[in-house]
Amino acid sequence: MKIQNLIETKYWDRARCFQDAFREFLAPRHDLEECGWLAVELATRYWLNHVEPVNRRHAHADLATLKECLNFISGSGLLELENVQALPYYQATAAGSPLVAGLLSLKEIMSEEAINEACSDIEAAINVTIDKRNIRWDALQAIESLRCIWWLMGNRPAPSKALNPSSKFADFLRVGFVYLDLDADPVSAFRSWSTKWPYKLDL
Repeated sequence: MKIQNLIETKYWDRARCFQDAFREFLAPRHDLEECGWLAVELATRYWLNHVEPVNRRHAHADLATLKECLNFISGSGLLELENVQALPYYQATAAGSPLVAGLLSLKEIMSEEAINEACSDIEAAINVTIDKRNIRWDALQAIESLRCIWWLMGNRPAPSKALNPSSKFADFLRVGFVYLDLDADPVSAFRSWSTKWPYKLDL
């Protein structure tokens, strides 16, 4: 079952899905209610708190285009209120348009200084956002989320540097990737997670 469907599924159905998937790793204390809580925790950590990377090269190129467009609009006279109102079709078509109203409101804030400041803020945000590159960030997110669930289930801390492919935790990750409907190799994902994931929990 896809994780999106699990989120929308009724609580007890979700609990049973988790119980069925992870049965071999559950302790006697992990009753259906506990499984429901763990299912919600996993869905929250993996799906609702998903990391959103950015392709920095493309983002910087888009920002340069945006800045160029803003400077063009600002200096073109398109935002002069009297010019827009003078258009013969203004009263008939544009008076109630949210888009026109929004464009006219830009006149108050579209100075060169304001544009430069806003674009600098956007650039700073791009530079601190995870760079997408060729990394399966969804798989790394799954590793981090499943490590937390492993700990919440009462197991000893999961490995953080090296993973034994034949270990019980590696089997847990394999089951977890199937449960999350994630088409990726958990062992390779763990290897990438161990060196690239920037928000490791101290479990």
